[in-house]
Amino acid sequence: MQWDDDPELADIGPQSIYKVVRALKKDDHGAYNCLASVVADASFVRDVCARYPNLPVFANLRCGLWYVDPETRGRRTRTGDDDDDDDRGARSDASLAASDAVGTCYFKSTDGHCNNWSFSATRLNLHVAEAAATSGGCVVVDATRSSTKRFPDSLSKTIPVWAETLSRAVARRRGEPIDDRIDWRAGPHLPVWVGDNERNSIAALMPAFEETLEGVFGDGAPDDALASLAAKLAKPLRCVWASRENATSLPCLGAGGRSKWDGDFVPLVLVTASEPMARHGERRSGADGAPYAYVPGAGDDEESWSRGLTPSVFWQNSTEILHAGPRGCAAVVDRVVTRTHSLGGDEGHERARVTNKGGLGYEPAGGGDDSSRLAPKGCAEVGARTAPPGETPLRAGGVRLLDAFGVSLALGSAAALATEAAWERVDAVLYVGEDTPPLPPGWANEESLREPVGEKTSEDSQRAKAPRGYPKPFKHVPMRYAKAARRDVADGLDACLQFIRSNARGRTLVACKDGVDHCCGVATAALVDASMSGEEAGAVSKEEVRRRLADVARAHPECRPSRGTLKQVFNRMFEMRR
Repeated sequence: MQWDDDPELADIGPQSIYKVVRALKKDDHGAYNCLASVVADASFVRDVCARYPNLPVFANLRCGLWYVDPETRGRRTRTGDDDDDDDRGARSDASLAASDAVGTCYFKSTDGHCNNWSFSATRLNLHVAEAAATSGGCVVVDATRSSTKRFPDSLSKTIPVWAETLSRAVARRRGEPIDDRIDWRAGPHLPVWVGDNERNSIAALMPAFEETLEGVFGDGAPDDALASLAAKLAKPLRCVWASRENATSLPCLGAGGRSKWDGDFVPLVLVTASEPMARHGERRSGADGAPYAYVPGAGDDEESWSRGLTPSVFWQNSTEILHAGPRGCAAVVDRVVTRTHSLGGDEGHERARVTNKGGLGYEPAGGGDDSSRLAPKGCAEVGARTAPPGETPLRAGGVRLLDAFGVSLALGSAAALATEAAWERVDAVLYVGEDTPPLPPGWANEESLREPVGEKTSEDSQRAKAPRGYPKPFKHVPMRYAKAARRDVADGLDACLQFIRSNARGRTLVACKDGVDHCCGVATAALVDASMSGEEAGAVSKEEVRRRLADVARAHPECRPSRGTLKQVFNRMFEMRR
């Protein structure tokens, strides 16, 4: 009998079977299964963090952000001197750092891929090193979807290379033996599963990585972050890897927060949230007994299933979402995302959009694409770290203050434009976002927002031509995030720098959608322009751009300008100086 002879099997063939298998696999990676997996893995992360109650916890963007809920991040460094939550907006610098300083870092796995090892001069993550030096260590959380790896390359190689590079730079900064018992240049200390050939290749590159870091903090830097770190770091940074296989066997912290590690170093506890699977599609039971297909490292590919949901929104509504079960989860997620969007969208940083494939997709306030952005889709929640006194987190409309080379700037997201406090503390406002800038309630109507802003650059003319509702000189320079807008930043830099110069005696707020990309690129260009203003015309070097970016990152730890943004800044500044 042939395949087509049976009428019940006539429509079933290799292509049909392939479609069925694809559909089953897609269902296994649906929203409910991924979120249930995230909750299960987050429980393990929470247990590991409980072993180190005095160490700050950082979620590595963007996957790790799903596994460290905001409650855990806020609790890590909370001190006994904190005020009540009702007074959060008026806390001191110390209390703000205690509640919001611990949140995110960004170490790319691609910097640790075999034969692609590198030390990034644009992702220094110095706030992580400073937190570890101050607290005696820190915890970094990430995950991987790989079925063959326990740890992502970001934890296996990127962070160990980063830690060794900073440790060597600190030893060089001090210029004398810190402790005869400690060898600050003995690394890099890599995990045992890294082969000898790869280990030796990385070790041979360490001098080049040191030069890259030293090049960022060259002569003329107004605030040498390495010198500040050298004053705090008493021992070299070294990594310790925690997974389900060994987490309970790792040393805990003793009384008074003193560590019991065998080595004489500051530990960086690198936690992988992923759990090995016996087979693909493995079924497990959730906390309520409902079965789900476990997905390791589900947060690593959130666009395929999140339907616009972000980590912070999920943890605020996790009970409601998971209670809907596999069949109703997608509808509840869509409802939560729509509700969040109607209320302003996760403190103003995310927004839902309709994708071409149907349903709700996700577009961060910064937009962009996964391959080129340092703050890719899903990383819109920037959190807050070491905010200046009286500041609120960026996601709630706070700003970062930057003063260097005679330039006074405030950097923030679009949410800052919607708060009166942000306008009150600056003298001019520059918005480099794509959409219409938000305003505090009742400040302006739709017609006034459409009125053109004057092209003159003097403060008086800007004030006179500012639309109704703007109490300060204001300029909107549209900069899109789409790939089609590859020249928006470069084309708008002239107008931005001219506006900043016109307000040289005051402080200018530079805001973009997410507060971490375009505004940081403009601030970097402003510092390059100011630092070289007294010199004769000459080409701008990439090292100069990196140094000024380090100055911005020192005041604004969340800054993550994309490679495309930095490339446009360099190209345009090179043209202007030439």
